[in-house]
Amino acid sequence: MVGGSWTDARGDTSPLLQKDFMVVAPYNAQVRRLRESLRAAGLVDVPVGTVDKFQGREAPVVFYSMATSSAEDVPRTLNSYSPATD
Repeated sequence: MVGGSWTDARGDTSPLLQKDFMVVAPYNAQVRRLRESLRAAGLVDVPVGTVDKFQGREAPVVFYSMATSSAEDVPRTLNSYSPATD
């Protein structure tokens, strides 16, 4: 997506830069893990933080990463996932 284009509310089109993205996660440990992964992918300028950090901010592209706080809160496991069969 970096390098793609986006059009703002005024109709101005610009290329998407790393700073145009925002990754929001509910937990600090998750934020740290996402930062590590983005850094490893060469995306060091993509802002990553908790909801509190980004409250009131906007970005052309926002990813919200979801997780549970404990294994007991997981609604289902990958073992219970059954892909559709023909």
